[in-house]
Amino acid sequence: MADSKELPWKYPPPPVSAVSSPRGQAVKLKAKLPIPVGEDGAPVLPVILQWAFALNAGDLLCVSTNWRGKCLFQSYAGLVSWAGEAFSQPPWRFVEEWLRSPMAAMGPNGALLLPEEWASLAERPGEPLLLCAETTHVAPELTLEPEENWWSPVELYLSTSYVLPVLPGVKVALPAEALWLLKLRDGDRLACETKLAFATFEPASEELKPGWRLVEIEPGGVLSLPGSLRDPEVLKRFKRVLLTLAVTCRQAAFDVRPWMDIERPGE
Repeated sequence: MADSKELPWKYPPPPVSAVSSPRGQAVKLKAKLPIPVGEDGAPVLPVILQWAFALNAGDLLCVSTNWRGKCLFQSYAGLVSWAGEAFSQPPWRFVEEWLRSPMAAMGPNGALLLPEEWASLAERPGEPLLLCAETTHVAPELTLEPEENWWSPVELYLSTSYVLPVLPGVKVALPAEALWLLKLRDGDRLACETKLAFATFEPASEELKPGWRLVEIEPGGVLSLPGSLRDPEVLKRFKRVLLTLAVTCRQAAFDVRPWMDIERPGE
């Protein structure tokens, strides 16, 4: 499981099982990271950011200048999707304005192909850039600037949620995508604490904190629910649980609690 011994934003491409599994809901990301620039002058976006922003090769990003004078990238598809939900009539005026703006494109292997107007941003191949990225209520956005302007420490916060059925034996099967995000494999051991009907899981250390106990990921990513989550009265009322994971620069961890069908993930 991810911990402080490795760079938490360094992810391999998701396996096929993760790509084909249900995507987490209420994805939130906030990051400030150094990213490399390839020899071809294209910045390379981290895999974890590509996943959070749902960016694939061929996707377009509108490029503009934000209020701080930094180079701002916003997913064209994300902007159009937001506008379609926010307005009762087709927002052609906004779409036309976005189409007139300079466009960057996602290339293979996370390469961000810059428009000619912003090519000077990565004019020194091999020297990293500072990336600041955040999900917003409109569309995911990121800014790039020379790393020499970077005075604050690395930041990373990623969260998403999954609603999972309770399996026979009072267990849940963690989605392949969640296992990938948490960098978990079958047989990994976790530390677990339960309070009422709420369980927290984090990387196991050599010495357990008082009140915590060890649990293990079973074959197939299966996890036995602990403590009061196994209470027959709780199981009568709740047939599903909500798993919410969070990845930070310090570690990856997740919580599990009973799920009420009237809720929405992220609330």
